[in-house]
Amino acid sequence: MSLLSKVLKSIAFTIGSEYGRVFFTIIDFLILIWVLEQAEYGSYALAISFAYAASVVPNLGIGKLIISEITQSLSLGNVGKAADLFFQYCRWGVLSAAGVLILFVLLSGIFEELYGIGLALAFFAGLITVCNTGKTIYHIAFISQMRFKDMALFNVVQYSTRTITLIALVCFAGFGAAGAMASQVISYVLSAIVLAKPFGEFINTLKSTGTSGKSLLKEYFLSRGKYLFVSGQLIALKENSMLWLTGIYFGPDGAALLSAAKKFLEPINIALGSLEAVALPLFSSKITEGKEVIANIYFAFSKFGLYLSILLSAGFALFLYLFAGFFLPLDYMSALPLFYILLISEILLGFGTSQRALLHMLRMQKTFFVDATISLAMMLAAFFILQGYFGIESAAMAVSASSVIVLIRHYRIMCLPYMKRSIIETLFPTKKDLPLVRRVWRIFKVKIGMPD
Repeated sequence: MSLLSKVLKSIAFTIGSEYGRVFFTIIDFLILIWVLEQAEYGSYALAISFAYAASVVPNLGIGKLIISEITQSLSLGNVGKAADLFFQYCRWGVLSAAGVLILFVLLSGIFEELYGIGLALAFFAGLITVCNTGKTIYHIAFISQMRFKDMALFNVVQYSTRTITLIALVCFAGFGAAGAMASQVISYVLSAIVLAKPFGEFINTLKSTGTSGKSLLKEYFLSRGKYLFVSGQLIALKENSMLWLTGIYFGPDGAALLSAAKKFLEPINIALGSLEAVALPLFSSKITEGKEVIANIYFAFSKFGLYLSILLSAGFALFLYLFAGFFLPLDYMSALPLFYILLISEILLGFGTSQRALLHMLRMQKTFFVDATISLAMMLAAFFILQGYFGIESAAMAVSASSVIVLIRHYRIMCLPYMKRSIIETLFPTKKDLPLVRRVWRIFKVKIGMPD
């Protein structure tokens, strides 16, 4: 099999599993909002958000860097270095995730007072953090060996078994939000068992060479990972803090509405995420052709992302306007205005799809930390100013306001000498964009699994 065929097949498995995740996630979401009381679903959504936010600590924000280094070490035959890095990462991940579990249990009284999250939900949130860490370790093992089929299988087993166990525990056994969280833990464990053989083979390969005892994880973290770790923490805080504040100011009912509105955005986010994944290899392949070519790619990509996000946002807004009443409970119809406001952030994110790839290529990782700090501050300031006037809609307004960081970053990029462009060239198509847009569209179709 040629390298291109292998890459395309890997992409197909990855994208297929990602769309499978969204399908099962939407099924789970519809089951929960119809079966649980709105306040109970809000407490569940809050507990899940705490679990995913805490998962950034075991991950250290350098998961992709770890994958890159292990893959490179294995390709060069330096199995010992790969073993050092992998096992050190595993030890840190397991111990820190266990610490998060204990901390959640100790803080369960505060969680219950603020959000209605009792001991059971806090305990399962901690377990989900542990399971997320285990899933990350599995993914590192599979991706570093280019075994995307195993990674996709892990995801499919996890999402499908989660839906099955959720139906059993919530719909039939009546365990409520605790049963929904337990279904996630069970699905992680079953996935790990099903994929234990290929994972074990990877472990045996690393163990066969032994380790040197060098603190490689610490070295990578201090040299290149510290900004990524801090910015990762800030991004996780930004993505979840608005839900937490909504829970405090508007109760679990309000948190349920904001969580539902954000759930509607997932199909759009997948498309924009797939488009962003195209940007880095596209920039990398053209880096030797000069700065002017890189500038042309950046502006063509920005316009392409902008128009795609507008098209997708308009399409989903129209779909929900026409059909939401057929599958949403009446209490959740109030989430639609929040969704429409959040679409502003999606359009801005579409415009900025190539920014992170460009900054990575320019080795400007510190920018991620600065931008994450500014974005978080803008979001919190907007919420505290607006919440007294607009109620729960202020949460969605604050999220959209924080997305203005995309425009600030765009202005900063345009200040580079070779990035000077007029407003017309920045926002509207020109002849020089057409070849680049066609190329981006072809790669994007491969990424999302569309036929030619």
